[in-house]
Amino acid sequence: MSPDDLSDLDDRELLARHVAGDGGAAFGEIFRRHRDRMYAVAVRTTGQRELAADSVQEAFISAFRRAEAYRGEAAVTTWLHRIVVNACLDRLRRE
Repeated sequence: MSPDDLSDLDDRELLARHVAGDGGAAFGEIFRRHRDRMYAVAVRTTGQRELAADSVQEAFISAFRRAEAYRGEAAVTTWLHRIVVNACLDRLRRE
């Protein structure tokens, strides 16, 4: 499936493909769609751009590795938002 075809899928379908082992392309599309919004969440949460960037990176790595934990009860964006906020709070505690 080409990257253009992935843009036609919704977030839940992309996450399901990622969990099924598509090699990262589907998760890459999720990242592309949501990175800017999640960065904005992280900046609001931490108040620091550099800390926010690090938190977003950690959050997306965590989401990539633990995608099978997504239960589908909430939107993918809601799930990502929670992971980002938790990553921010963890970083702030460590600072």
